[in-house]
Amino acid sequence: MLFVYNHDGGWDSTFYDIFYGKKSAKKSSTNTESEQDINILNIDLQKDQQIHILEPSSIKYIKTVIDDLEKLHSRGEFNRENYQFFYPDLNLHKAKNLPSSRPATLELISAPFMIIEYQEEHLFNAKQEPIKAIDAGYKIYYKARIDDWKDMFFLLDSLSNYQILNSNKKISIRAIASDQSDMAKNYFRTATQEYIKKWGKSETIEKIEFELIATVSDFFSKEELDW
Repeated sequence: MLFVYNHDGGWDSTFYDIFYGKKSAKKSSTNTESEQDINILNIDLQKDQQIHILEPSSIKYIKTVIDDLEKLHSRGEFNRENYQFFYPDLNLHKAKNLPSSRPATLELISAPFMIIEYQEEHLFNAKQEPIKAIDAGYKIYYKARIDDWKDMFFLLDSLSNYQILNSNKKISIRAIASDQSDMAKNYFRTATQEYIKKWGKSETIEKIEFELIATVSDFFSKEELDW
């Protein structure tokens, strides 16, 4: 596995544009190979070997999710001690292992959205008085760009197919703000209205939270520090 990350947070290009060879040609016939171009045919891989690459945007996404979950936990909106990554049982492929032991795979991290399920937690003091209560729920991190209300309609339909809408648990959709347009919230609102018109479930759909969350980036200071 290869992690590629620029520590100053200044990468603003599409990472995979620098790769070519095999299935992808160079951008134009007039282009000549430069230090920024990587011909994948020159990578010495043995038969059946693979390289999994986590590029800057994916690493930033992971850091954003971790930071957001820490904030939610501090506010009593997420159970950091008892959660799991959600893998649905599909028609042809069933999820393996116990739910609590399933890791966040590269496929899950690279998907348009990631579902994290957490369990309830109730803490009491010595007098058995409640001091903390976290209700069970789902945090759904949506990193794909929302360009149409149908994108959110598809997400709601997926949640229904996964039986999440029937769980009576709190559902929170958290879209990565840096990847969204100003219309993202309006698209979600329209999608909920259209979904209720077609399938009902208004009591569940209207309770779903939708929030844009800030992206976490690392920046280094160019100023010299005196010791």
